[in-house]
Amino acid sequence: MRKPAGDLTQTLAPTLAHTPAHMVGHMEAHTAALRQTCAAFVLVAALGWWVAFVDPRWLGSAYLAWHGALTLLMLRAWQLSQHAPLAAQRITLTASALAWLLVLGLPVFTTHDAERYLWDGAVALAGLDPYRLAPDAAPVAALRAIWPTPAEHTAYPTLYPPGALALFALAAAAGPQVGPWVWKLLACTAGFATVLLVRSLLARRGSLQHLPLVALSPLLLLESGVGAHVDAVSALALVAALWCLELGKTRWAGIWGGLFLGLGGLLKLAPVLAWLALAAPRGWPRRAQLTLGLLLALAVGYGLALALGLRPVGSLGVFFEKWRFGSPVVSALGYLLAPRAALLASAALALVWLALAAWRARSAPLSGLQWVLAAPLLFSPVVFPWYLCLLVPLIALQPRAWLLAWVSVVPLSYEVLNRFAGEGVWAPAAWPLLAIAAAWLFGAVVDGWILRGGKHGR
Repeated sequence: MRKPAGDLTQTLAPTLAHTPAHMVGHMEAHTAALRQTCAAFVLVAALGWWVAFVDPRWLGSAYLAWHGALTLLMLRAWQLSQHAPLAAQRITLTASALAWLLVLGLPVFTTHDAERYLWDGAVALAGLDPYRLAPDAAPVAALRAIWPTPAEHTAYPTLYPPGALALFALAAAAGPQVGPWVWKLLACTAGFATVLLVRSLLARRGSLQHLPLVALSPLLLLESGVGAHVDAVSALALVAALWCLELGKTRWAGIWGGLFLGLGGLLKLAPVLAWLALAAPRGWPRRAQLTLGLLLALAVGYGLALALGLRPVGSLGVFFEKWRFGSPVVSALGYLLAPRAALLASAALALVWLALAAWRARSAPLSGLQWVLAAPLLFSPVVFPWYLCLLVPLIALQPRAWLLAWVSVVPLSYEVLNRFAGEGVWAPAAWPLLAIAAAWLFGAVVDGWILRGGKHGR
């Protein structure tokens, strides 16, 4: 299969069986270097057992150093993979599996979200509505004595869709001692399953040289294995939808793709937007199947929630109204406009971006999908690093410099942990926003240079 136009790398090097003798040594040297790099990646991943117990006043700095080292090793492995034989990718996959096992046993130390997940699940299991009741509400006072409740969450009902709530309840059913590890196992399993499905898609596309971008992605590894975020499960649902649409052998593959897309939307809302890009380039029969599957999944999920007496909206509006974090676009607009006007301007820009992305998807489906899923992250007032887990598989399937730069620098916003973990003070600095904006600009320049033939025209 032809390589997508504008890819960042050359076509995969031929296998040793078809390589001239004078090139065999060159490829073997790259394979040996890849093995060393992957071994170093596993060793650095093991440093998480030190980072997890560092002085809280330095937690943010330690985490940034750890994430940065893993990022450099991932990029080095990706570079070496361009000149290594196909069999060498087993080294990458093995290193990935070992790294996931290492982080599986780590405590969750970068966020309190996993505690909130289990709290919401426990409230639902008690027959109460976490969409109506905040953790400080009187009817759930007895649960507060059993389940830990993050202080910054106490005034807000849940904002997660009903599919996520069902998974939270599943983990909470194991109790306050075992439940956190059940959830951690679920998040890590979803993360590594995403790696395996992307590997299958890369093999189908003849692009296995890009495997390190997902198998060794620090963002996916740490946000799943350390942060234990539900975004890892949502990313798996998105990749499963792509897998059904591209590799599905049955005539109902489109419906299965839509069902998985809807499942992703029942976990986090962003995957529903993928329909704009996935439906655009397909014929009407497959487009109808995709739409039917998506609507069916959403109808069943929200229908069951309503039937159980839940109100699956919660504090979502309050969250976006009050919180500001990690968004260069909304922060810049905030300097120019009043708060409400800045949000409206950001929403308008997002709609324009989505329209352009849907149009682009007609001729370049995967690129259009990247644009579509980037929209809620570019223009949202709140962009935590784990939100970008959805982009990691898409970067491996078709590397883009601006997206790769973004997922590499967005963890800089974890600098806030130094004061938050040490003093309980939430005071994000401005410099990570500047770094993210600079990464976008740098990546866009690189992509523009490559797309115009600057790299291959010499």
